[in-house]
Amino acid sequence: MAALPDVPLPATIRSRYVDGINGLRMHVLEAGFETTGRPCVLLLHGFPELAFSWRKVMPKLAAAGYHVIAPDQRGYGRTTGWNADYDGDLASFRLPNLVRDALGLVAAFKERGLERQQAVSAAVLVGGRAGQTADLLRDGYRQGHGSDGGRRDAVA
Repeated sequence: MAALPDVPLPATIRSRYVDGINGLRMHVLEAGFETTGRPCVLLLHGFPELAFSWRKVMPKLAAAGYHVIAPDQRGYGRTTGWNADYDGDLASFRLPNLVRDALGLVAAFKERGLERQQAVSAAVLVGGRAGQTADLLRDGYRQGHGSDGGRRDAVA
C-alpha cells in the first residue's frame, strides 16, 4: 500500500503509531503529551468515524490538563494488522476484542511508557460502543491488575 499523506492537524496534536496492541499497529492522535503525570482520556470513535473526528475536542481537553489519545480503531483509518480479506473471519471485530484493543492501548501507554512523558497513571474512556463496554469491564480489569482505591475515573 502506498504511503498516506499527512493529516492536517492542529499544531498541538501529533500523529504516530503504537505497535503490538492486540495484534495491531494502531494509529493514534495525541494531545497534551508534552507534560508528565497527566491523567489520560481515551477517545473512541464510532462508525463511520476516525480518530481525526476528535481533532477539535482534543486541544481543549489537553488545555484542561489531560493527555488525550484518540486511536483509529480496528478496521478504520491507518490502523493495520486486522484481516482485510473480503470473506475473512469477522470474529476479531466483536465487541470484547474491540475492548481489548482499547484497554491494551491504555496498558501500553502505562506499562511501556512509550516515552517517559507519556506514562499513564489513570484513564477515562469516552465514546462508542467499545468505550461503554470497557467502562463496564474496567472494574474487573482493575481487580486483576491492582487497585486504585475505588476511583471510578481510572483504569489501573
